[in-house]
Amino acid sequence: MTIFLLFLFVFLILFLVVFSYFFLGKAPRQKNVIFGVNFSQKGAESLKLDWKETYLAILDDLKTKQIKLITHWDLIEKQNNNYYFDDTDWQVKEAEKREVKMIFVLGIKTGRWPECHDPEWAKNFSKKEEQQELLNYIEKIILRYKDSPSIIAWQVENEPLFEFGECPWQDKDFWKKEIKLVKSLDPARPIIASDSGEQ
Repeated sequence: MTIFLLFLFVFLILFLVVFSYFFLGKAPRQKNVIFGVNFSQKGAESLKLDWKETYLAILDDLKTKQIKLITHWDLIEKQNNNYYFDDTDWQVKEAEKREVKMIFVLGIKTGRWPECHDPEWAKNFSKKEEQQELLNYIEKIILRYKDSPSIIAWQVENEPLFEFGECPWQDKDFWKKEIKLVKSLDPARPIIASDSGEQ
């Protein structure tokens, strides 16, 4: 009898929790919701899409005015200190032509599997060496794009405190260094932090 009562008590508590979650209270009605889209060149390519055609379709067919541009370190700096900006330049310029507002995502963990996009040449470096190379990369990015009227905010890393993906390390103190560097190079724009909410 006691086990049955305990089971019944636990069941009632769980039922009340679930009922309360779904049926009690209301979220406030939001006004002026602005929707946007994410774009990743690497993500489009992984789906076997022509990434330029896809990007233009987002801008021209969807007529989006808000985009989160996910950039990848391993596409921009394939060789140490040898930067290839053509693709990112093109994406930023196309957004500027259409007066699209952009959140520019940069760092090592920027989204899309494997989440962290460190170049092959940096993978055998010590953590400290790789972090210094990443700071050098971030400085180049900010100095190159900070004058773009389309960029409204920087997002430094994607979900940096969420342990997910194939990443060489996770370091909250280093993330703070990245943010400090970005603020020192572009104090005018806000910095966005993203969180998955799963941990």
